[in-house]
Amino acid sequence: MPAVAKMMEMKGHNGKLPCRACKIRGVHARHGPHPNTNYVPLSRPFDDEPHATRRYDPQDLPLRTHAEYLKQAMWVEEARNDAEEGRRSLRTGINGLSPLARIPGLSLPVSFPHDFMHLIFENIIPTLFDLWTRSANFETFGSGTEDYLLDSDVWTKIAEACPLACNNIPYAFGCHVPDPKKKRAKLTAEARLLLATLLGPALLRGRFTNQKYYRHFINLVRLINMCIDFEITLNNVDIICKGFAQWVKDYEKYYYMNNPARLSVCTLPLHALLHIANDIEAMGPVWAYWAFPMERFCGALTRASKSRCFPYSSINRRVLQLAQLLQIKLVYGLTKELELDENQENIRRGIQYNHYPDLVFVNPLRTLALQRSLQTKIAKHLGPVIGVPVGDVSAALANQPLTVWGRMQRLDKSLAEVAVGGDIIWGAMVVPGSDTMRDASHVRFHSKLSRWRWDRPHTVKFSDKTLSYGRAEMFVVIEADLVASLNGPDPRTYVVAVISAFPFLRHHNNANLIEYRLLSGNYAGAEVVDATKIDCLIGRVTTEHRGSFVLKRTSVVGRMDMLNVTVETD
Repeated sequence: MPAVAKMMEMKGHNGKLPCRACKIRGVHARHGPHPNTNYVPLSRPFDDEPHATRRYDPQDLPLRTHAEYLKQAMWVEEARNDAEEGRRSLRTGINGLSPLARIPGLSLPVSFPHDFMHLIFENIIPTLFDLWTRSANFETFGSGTEDYLLDSDVWTKIAEACPLACNNIPYAFGCHVPDPKKKRAKLTAEARLLLATLLGPALLRGRFTNQKYYRHFINLVRLINMCIDFEITLNNVDIICKGFAQWVKDYEKYYYMNNPARLSVCTLPLHALLHIANDIEAMGPVWAYWAFPMERFCGALTRASKSRCFPYSSINRRVLQLAQLLQIKLVYGLTKELELDENQENIRRGIQYNHYPDLVFVNPLRTLALQRSLQTKIAKHLGPVIGVPVGDVSAALANQPLTVWGRMQRLDKSLAEVAVGGDIIWGAMVVPGSDTMRDASHVRFHSKLSRWRWDRPHTVKFSDKTLSYGRAEMFVVIEADLVASLNGPDPRTYVVAVISAFPFLRHHNNANLIEYRLLSGNYAGAEVVDATKIDCLIGRVTTEHRGSFVLKRTSVVGRMDMLNVTVETD
């Protein structure tokens, strides 16, 4: 925010008119450690300034326009002396005319949307956790008896659960989340994204004495997921607009309480949430202009600087070499041959079978005879599919060595509609695991057996598919020759997945959480489905005495690496 304010020649976050998108007026806290700081609550009944607005409508803010900005900026610059310029600048929140205003097609402030990364994951989320734990900037805030505060031991358990839960979350979902209490300094924006949208709903469930704070947090998570989705409709923009308006009003009600002594919670980033919908409507989804790619590029430059005596020369040389390499790639068509970076969306080397164009089967590879019980389940699955009696299929599989794969990669489409590597799913019985590896064997799949009966151990068989969750064990290939020997009408190769499902599932509508439970610590018996019925990878988190939950991706983040790139350079 300060950097953009400088570019726009505006007063910025501590001005009397601090917002670059609207003309909301800031008010002084008067109490606390920063009595001269301006804050921007919607409601300010104590404001004693004449003709001041006592309450702003979050959906009808006094927005700035490009024409108005130019007029006010010129008015400031036409001041006869410094004193008059200061007064005019104070009245408008503008220091002068930005050189960027001369660029054709640039509109202020529309062309400067708020950066979602810093706004949410460097400001709003840390503020909420600091309020709940009475730490950092809010260590002395309030009376210490508010009902939104988390007990110290509760916060410790939540913080300790974060790094442990990450071992059960595939690396494709994002980075490892450190302990937010002991290793706060290591929390990156990406880690806070995962903490808020993946871990938070499960770890905070049932932790507050008053559940309205949990519901308020869940509403924020829903809005975040909508904002970072790959496609956003105009109807969703309207939902985001109304959603943030209500969320900010509830935030002020719960934490600010119209108390001038608590004004410090009404920061400019909180107010900026009210402009997110306008930013999306004008500039597109937030991932198209958030700061993740730039932050990572800066990190790459930092790592490229090896010289302590001449750091800038080292960085300059690195930037020049990268630019030269890029031009060589483009001029001579050597993009793939000269690619130095590890592409996280590579298609792994493996085998693709006919009728499975979107799946690649990857080592480890085994050839073995399966247990009789598993052969029977494969026969029961395959018989109706190929139109052959189950008994005949079972007899053909008896003592028959089959090809078994340990990994399967799903292929996705890039922005240019080119096939790129997606989720790599492990078969837990084939791929050896370890405590240092992040689990990538649990999946969401389509099944005819419903396990959405929390208190009953028996499954219900449906004619249609229903969503289920479990652990992939292996991927078994039934070759076309074996199918042909059964005289089936369609002698082709079939690949089936063997999955150990969660025996009990239930959905918590209020938080969009799926809870699962094992049967005496065990999964349900192996289930055989076609490999195409596996939908995606999932993560898991188990909370102390609060149950076990499925973690699923609900936005573009984790499906495509929108933290690194937003367009393809080729």
